[in-house]
Amino acid sequence: MVRVSERFGHVTVTSTKRWWLENWWKGGAPHSKHRSCEAVDFNVRGNPRKVIAFLKAQREVGGYKYYPGGHYHIDNGRRRTW
Repeated sequence: MVRVSERFGHVTVTSTKRWWLENWWKGGAPHSKHRSCEAVDFNVRGNPRKVIAFLKAQREVGGYKYYPGGHYHIDNGRRRTW
């Protein structure tokens, strides 16, 4: 998150570790990386294409997704998006 904030400014983390019921309430996948604290959801300002390109360039980032309104998900699973 430090590299993201250095590049795009203030980052607000909205979700990290989730227990199973919270994950279910939020519509998360049954084996979500959030359940094992291997994912983070966050908000940051910036052009979404540039933010996603930056995230893709980070070796540590496996899964990544942009949601409207500046909301992003990254995890350290296999490389994918959905």
